[in-house]
Amino acid sequence: MLSSCWKCDSERHLSTGEDIHDYQVLLCHRISIVLYTSLFRLDYQCLLIHSKVAFDAGNLSLILIRIYSFLSTDTI
Repeated sequence: MLSSCWKCDSERHLSTGEDIHDYQVLLCHRISIVLYTSLFRLDYQCLLIHSKVAFDAGNLSLILIRIYSFLSTDTI
């Protein structure tokens, strides 16, 4: 998993050979997020953050708020 901006490293990420069919990969500067595919069916299992800590559904909104705040500050 890359931890750089998706604009810079998306091609390099795809060349790693990781299975991207079952996961939607979002690379946001130094935050790497892997959402379980079934998230989009509202019956997802977990959310993995770059630190490899698993969060359950109850923490999803808090995580998204923190990511939005991080990206809106224009700091790395």
